[in-house]
Amino acid sequence: SRSYPECKIISNKNSKNYIYSTGTNGILYHSLYFPCKELSEIELNHSSFYADLITNLGHKSKSYEEIQQYQSSKTGGISASFSLIPTDDDKNYQIALKISGKCLEENSKEMQRLLIDTIENVKFNESKRIEELIEFSAASNEKSIVSNGHILAMSNASSQINNLGSFMDSVGGINFIRKNKILIEQIKNDELNK
Repeated sequence: SRSYPECKIISNKNSKNYIYSTGTNGILYHSLYFPCKELSEIELNHSSFYADLITNLGHKSKSYEEIQQYQSSKTGGISASFSLIPTDDDKNYQIALKISGKCLEENSKEMQRLLIDTIENVKFNESKRIEELIEFSAASNEKSIVSNGHILAMSNASSQINNLGSFMDSVGGINFIRKNKILIEQIKNDELNK
């Protein structure tokens, strides 16, 4: 197992927890990783969009407005993304959904519950909200091409060389932007044909 300075590792058969003790002026940072055994190519292509959705939709009976308000009252924000984590043998990597948040120490239990609730109880039936997020994503992607074109080009070039580069391009590079644009057009066409 890897060793990290000032790191306490707590393991059981279901999870492994890494706790880092350092000065943060009373702010607690928390990340949960959910390994994904096998993602199809389509799932991988839309993984970044999925990660954006789960942190911007409602939970159970609460709307996204209520959840956003609660998030703001208890945390400094919650985000989700897909990343690579080492396998148990530390020789390979696997894809994992990462959900993170930060809060004041006294709000740590509420934030942890909110992180779990975001994974387990997100509402995918808020179609108007999803449509807004799609539009925002499309505009954001267009801006990133202009402002980060050189980084996107390097990411795309490295995707031809190794698996890590290919993964990065699929979840945030030119390939992601291109496939996300196709998804957005399909969703808009479906809406028009209803």
